[in-house]
Amino acid sequence: VSDMCDIDKLGHQDDRAILELYRRILLQLYEQVESRAAGLILPMSEQDLQDKKGISFKRHPLRFARALRMIAESACAVVKKTFVNIRSLYYTAPSLYGSQVQSNVLIAEFCFGYSIEREMMHYRAAAKGLLLGNCTMVTQVGTVTASSLVAVPISPHFFYLQQIHTDAQFVLVIEKDTVFEHLIDSYEAIKDRLGQSFMVITGKGYPDAATRALVSFLDSCRIPIFGLADGDAHGMNILCTYAYGSASATRKSVVPNHYIAPSLVPIGVFSSHIQRSSKAIKGSRHCDPADLKLYDILITRLTALGRLEWANEVQNLAALGMQYELETILGQEGGLVSYVVETVVGVRKRICNFDNKCTATRLAGARANSS
Repeated sequence: VSDMCDIDKLGHQDDRAILELYRRILLQLYEQVESRAAGLILPMSEQDLQDKKGISFKRHPLRFARALRMIAESACAVVKKTFVNIRSLYYTAPSLYGSQVQSNVLIAEFCFGYSIEREMMHYRAAAKGLLLGNCTMVTQVGTVTASSLVAVPISPHFFYLQQIHTDAQFVLVIEKDTVFEHLIDSYEAIKDRLGQSFMVITGKGYPDAATRALVSFLDSCRIPIFGLADGDAHGMNILCTYAYGSASATRKSVVPNHYIAPSLVPIGVFSSHIQRSSKAIKGSRHCDPADLKLYDILITRLTALGRLEWANEVQNLAALGMQYELETILGQEGGLVSYVVETVVGVRKRICNFDNKCTATRLAGARANSS
């Protein structure tokens, strides 16, 4: 506990929240020792903390020791602003954990119990997300430089972003790494046709927290962000996760769901693109009941968030009853280059027209008030 007395001095809100949680857990253990309780109990959820329940040292001493070691390693990493590979936790005490499965399950149980993400504990697997585009990013733990030639892994250091230096005019968030690879090859062609530099990011499916932290930071810098995903329930849900966070995150989470990019504009794949395609685009498979349920959840969520146009596009996709993958675009005339260029130009025109209308309305209102 004494090592965590300077929590408020840490600059990162997630780090402060996690260390505050650990302090609460350790203080409860200390109170148990002071009161000479029958046995020590380590809480593994917020409810356990309130009810003073959890892993009993008396009944499960090995599991208790594993959990305590997991918290200690995590706390040290948070204080030092370093990250521990989930495999490393096992290798710090292989005789204690027995196998990597045991340490992985314990981390997952703790994260679920406190409604946090693994990266918040400073545990991570191999880097998942990728970044392409000319930029230099300054973090609290160093500088990261990326180019339009080679993709850069998105590491947990992106939690500590402070500044970005780039000539990119927009960011393109891609669901799939396979399409991301095509964009590496097509980057210069798209740049030449648009006359603008841009950045490309993929989380390889559902994004990890580090990738969402990067997209959220770029959104806070007011760089336009466009999202491109499969024309199906999961593709739209992935874009919604970037924009508004995970729908499964609870309000009781120790770490708020603040890695969001609400300005993100989805650019497909939508039913309108499928229907106006010069060649028939075939769906990969029919939607199953789970897909339809996810569609309903998405429509409700987007409607509540005021994203009515997006909710309408999702509803139209659900009505088609098929899944349409991004890879199908590659086989169309002009391929991915034409799709990205035409869609981005179209969206930016709509945004510009909307801004012009708002300006005209404000001017008209000002004239009316002055008269």
